[in-house]
Amino acid sequence: MPEPLEVHFAPLARGTHELSLTGESFLKLLRAFSDAVKYDPSNPPWGTTPDGEQFEKGYVSAVVATRDAVDGVASTVEELANRTHEARTKFQHTQDEALENIGNSRRRT
Repeated sequence: MPEPLEVHFAPLARGTHELSLTGESFLKLLRAFSDAVKYDPSNPPWGTTPDGEQFEKGYVSAVVATRDAVDGVASTVEELANRTHEARTKFQHTQDEALENIGNSRRRT
């Protein structure tokens, strides 16, 4: 007799939830970072002297690179959460279908 089909969905659901929270945290971090580094380009806080212009070149490129990196991490975590959710849904559907088709009455949730 074949082993009963048992798929544990609770760990996948918890994982999906945790990944979603992590993604949301990264998005909040990104927004806070973007707000913290905003400045008026027509009146930059470092001035318009040659030294200020040199500072601006390094500052702006570093800010953009950091913002893009944080955004990339947030997007990746969000995608992982979505894929984990899809996997849990597919596993549950597969189990339900198997129970219906092969009559296995043992099921864990």
